[in-house]
Amino acid sequence: MQASTVQQGTLSYIPLSLIVPGRNPRVYFDPTEMEELTASVLAKGVIQSVALRAIEGGKYEILAGERRCRAALAAFGEDYEMPSTIMEVADDEVESISLTENIQKAAMSASEESDSAARILTKNKGDLDETAKELGWPLNKLSRRLALQNLSPKAKEALTTRVITLGHAELLASVPIIKQDGALAQIIEHELTVTFVKNNLLKKTLSLNSAIFCQDQCAACPYNTSRQKSLFTESLGVDGNCTNSDCYSEKELAHVEQLRLELAEEFPNARTVAIGDTSFALLTEQVVGAEQFMVCKGCGDYGASVSTVPGQIGVVNKSVCFALECRKEKISDLAQAKKAIEVSQKLQEKATKTQAGAGGAKEVKGAKAVKKAGEKPQAKVVHSISTRVKEFRRSVWNMAAKRELAASPDRARAFIIDLAINNLLGQVRGMEMKDIYKKLTGKDYKEANGSIFAAVFGLAEEIQVKLLTAMAVTTIESLAEEKVEQALDLLEVDLAKHFTINRGYLDLLTKSELESLCAELEIGGNIAEYGKVKVGKREDFIKAILGCGVSFIGRVPKMLHP
Repeated sequence: MQASTVQQGTLSYIPLSLIVPGRNPRVYFDPTEMEELTASVLAKGVIQSVALRAIEGGKYEILAGERRCRAALAAFGEDYEMPSTIMEVADDEVESISLTENIQKAAMSASEESDSAARILTKNKGDLDETAKELGWPLNKLSRRLALQNLSPKAKEALTTRVITLGHAELLASVPIIKQDGALAQIIEHELTVTFVKNNLLKKTLSLNSAIFCQDQCAACPYNTSRQKSLFTESLGVDGNCTNSDCYSEKELAHVEQLRLELAEEFPNARTVAIGDTSFALLTEQVVGAEQFMVCKGCGDYGASVSTVPGQIGVVNKSVCFALECRKEKISDLAQAKKAIEVSQKLQEKATKTQAGAGGAKEVKGAKAVKKAGEKPQAKVVHSISTRVKEFRRSVWNMAAKRELAASPDRARAFIIDLAINNLLGQVRGMEMKDIYKKLTGKDYKEANGSIFAAVFGLAEEIQVKLLTAMAVTTIESLAEEKVEQALDLLEVDLAKHFTINRGYLDLLTKSELESLCAELEIGGNIAEYGKVKVGKREDFIKAILGCGVSFIGRVPKMLHP
């Protein structure tokens, strides 16, 4: 029978050989149910017609009734003439008609409904209302079925083949796909009940109410149990919990890193610390003394910590020291100073009584030593400096050393000899030397044939001295810091001639380093409302220092000294 001879909308009998499967949302056909249907068809034939539409090649596509076609094929073979109603249906309507028909017949799995609904939603360009209307579903049912798209392929197959229930599937869909297959295997192997799975998952959720990070993105997240309650019949039944522990942890760590970056504006050293980390300890005036504490604030090992320890994540400890041996020394220095003062006071009292008994004519022997013992200890320089300050200091040293070497040919010559003895002449920069040679002689450096020294031997002594001096200058950038320090010492460099505190330098410092600098230069009293600016924004602190009216000429911070 040809498609062209069949009248639309009438009952016709079409050989099974001309009928092909359509876009059936049902992908699973229960074997037991199919056996029963085949037996019924074999006994009584197909009573209810199937719905078909004509397609190219004289074939017919099934719109509804694939189960009946399968049963008839098994019972009678492909020559059986199937009672059929031929319908005229556009391509974009086929799937919704098939889905609706299947829902009205034997129950489809929720996963089959979910897949088909997702395809129709795509056809409708994401319009939920239009999709729900086309399917004849309430909007909340469409949302529940679409939520099952979060199932892994294995979990979806298990639901389709009725290995797990919809309750199991909804609980699995509430957790990340990467974790579903492992949980699915446990459910199947141990035949876990929905209640057991729910209680077990609930123990692994994390509270959003106690989260340290911003939760703006969490409200609409599919792993938020508050949202899951509105989607699933079987949800965890709690509000404001997260079932995606990996995402939760990532957000926590991102927040911790943000805290660390903010603290890095305030302290030279801001670190995250993990469980068991004992690399830091509290540092206050009471621990090392007021004067030493102000010096320590400029140290590269002074700072703050942010905890990544479970249960304490995001906890900030300010004013800590990361150089425990140095801290120990400073504590010992303070203890000795206090003890010396106590001894001094007692001896002084005794000396005063002795003097009074002798008529005050003589100073008691050892009184001067007693006074000296009771003097306040001098604060020691910082243990280390921050990397950015260290790099800046090196640039200042390089500039000073180059200028001083250029101005002192005799010392430059001694410096070059020292480098040669220490096998460091390889640090001389050949390309720079060729450029300098050209500037001094007006021509390119070329070795004469037969004599490798001819290019320089005939030069005036004055130019040779300048070239030798230039050799010393070109080494500075490449030398180790220790060697540059030696050069500064050899040249007896006064850094105040080469550096003055300015905005560029202050921009490198954190708030605690700025505070330490103010204490060192004794300029706090010159800054209006000093107490406010030192705890306010770093930018305001810098402006206050630059505008305090104090001249910084000749004043080089200790952290820049060799």
